[in-house]
Amino acid sequence: MRKAARIFLANAEPAAHGSSSADFRVSSTYDRLSNCRIPLDTRLSQTPSELSAARRLSLKACKLAYAGVDKYIKGWNKFSYQGYASEGSERFVAVGVARVKKALKTLRQAERVTAKATT
Repeated sequence: MRKAARIFLANAEPAAHGSSSADFRVSSTYDRLSNCRIPLDTRLSQTPSELSAARRLSLKACKLAYAGVDKYIKGWNKFSYQGYASEGSERFVAVGVARVKKALKTLRQAERVTAKATT
């Protein structure tokens, strides 16, 4: 998820403004960011109690990434439909990018909790 988020953040703005190469790179991250919680939702085994906080943070990061990608796509669709950037499309894109940034920050926090619990 971290790699997909970094690719998304590096290319989201240029893609929203019409860069075809950035759009190609961003489109490959949609599924990875939107579906990151599927492995965490499957209850194949119980999470150890010392890692439950990390699991909650990871799920929160995935939800933020999903919401961010959704907002970004809504803004990108408005931009593509109108053919120019409007205030609404710019706002959706900015909110989407901000949520993916927050998801990446939350994922880093989950990694710190995991490292602390396993040492």
